Amino acid sequence: MINLLIGSLPLILGGTSVLLGASAPAEQSPADPTLPAMLHKKNAEADGRAGPNSSARVTEQKSVGGVPVLISKPGMVTPNTRLVVLYHGFGPPQNPRALAEVLRLEEMDAILAFVNLPMVADRMPAGGKDELLRVQKEDFVNGFFFRSISGATAELQQIVKDLNATYHLDADKGIGLFGFSAGGAAALLAMLESDVPITAAVIVNAPTSVTQNVENWQRTLKRQFEWDDASRKAASRYDVELQADKIAERKILPALLILQGDADEQFGIGPARRAFDALKQRYVARGEAERIQFEVIHGLAHNFGPGSGATGSAQGSIDLEIEQKTKHWFERFLLRAS
Repeated sequence: MINLLIGSLPLILGGTSVLLGASAPAEQSPADPTLPAMLHKKNAEADGRAGPNSSARVTEQKSVGGVPVLISKPGMVTPNTRLVVLYHGFGPPQNPRALAEVLRLEEMDAILAFVNLPMVADRMPAGGKDELLRVQKEDFVNGFFFRSISGATAELQQIVKDLNATYHLDADKGIGLFGFSAGGAAALLAMLESDVPITAAVIVNAPTSVTQNVENWQRTLKRQFEWDDASRKAASRYDVELQADKIAERKILPALLILQGDADEQFGIGPARRAFDALKQRYVARGEAERIQFEVIHGLAHNFGPGSGATGSAQGSIDLEIEQKTKHWFERFLLRAS
């Protein structure tokens, strides 16, 4: 959910948790050794999971097509290096840096591009939290949720084009795409609408339709959402179950892993499972059943990582499971793809 903290009064608004009353992460320069790749290197060394790629990585904050992107890249980029674009959620992990710190993928031979979603984190609208609160109340769909995910989809092609050119990557091999919650919705919408070649994707706890997220908003605020032509149009553009054909008909059929927490009270297993079932039928019809998978993460509530509500070994176990499943999926369907 979107948890806007104004003073000590929490206002819950649907989506995921954004703690706008909390302190923002400290700003870091590209040369700061405490940037995520270095944090991950220290952590990996401590738990014995450091690999040859993790120690030589370079991390920098860039503006790509006017969009803030945190880049983590191998010290040496080769013709086999792939691009993975990653979207955070509206709540923990709620910005590129937070996602980079909890999702440790440095051992992959991939450039990791953690993209700041529109409307949140460093891209909050003019007026800050007050304006964000206002637009969520007045128009949750086109003022906030769909505005953010459709904006991310519209930007994706230029971001991928620029990064492919900058790092001399093979665009024909396609990209990896990761998204959590609203970021997962952005990734799924990209699979519905974008021409970017997406070879593999991992989605975690994402609403699979505009309507599903509106229903969560209504339950939370105990009020009815007032649909209009614009919000109905948005709902018609984003409904994975009803539009499964659009994904299944892509020239490159994305290898899609859907991860859903069994303790996620916001979206639950049912809608994600129905979207998966609709997609699975199409993948089977194309003879590509192995390229789609649905897995339940036991104990995962909506958010993950620091600030998710889980603590100690429980948080560490959940975070590690998400990380390992994501890493293995990309290794299987992106890094080893011919």
